[in-house]
Amino acid sequence: MHRKVMLIVLSGVLLWSCATASVLEKNVAGPGPANVEIVELPDDRTCVAARHQALIGRPIDEIDTAALPRPLRVYPAGSRVTMDHRPERMNVVVGRNGRVVKVRCG
Repeated sequence: MHRKVMLIVLSGVLLWSCATASVLEKNVAGPGPANVEIVELPDDRTCVAARHQALIGRPIDEIDTAALPRPLRVYPAGSRVTMDHRPERMNVVVGRNGRVVKVRCG
């Protein structure tokens, strides 16, 4: 009985977390400089994703992420990430093949 209750509670928590952690991303047609947003902030903080478009197509394990500008978020494509929009943050999205598929601001 105790085991059934725990299973039901755990299932509910998992469903709730999936429902609240959905991510809405802008639909950008393909990689490339034409699809990059450059964000200039009033206090001189700037997202530099436009300068790092050469990362697209490169294997993530060959990139020295410690040398990339901060704030930085590197995550697998399709994964759930926080919805807080930070215009100065550079996001590096990695595809299933381990290669960078997108570099963007936010």
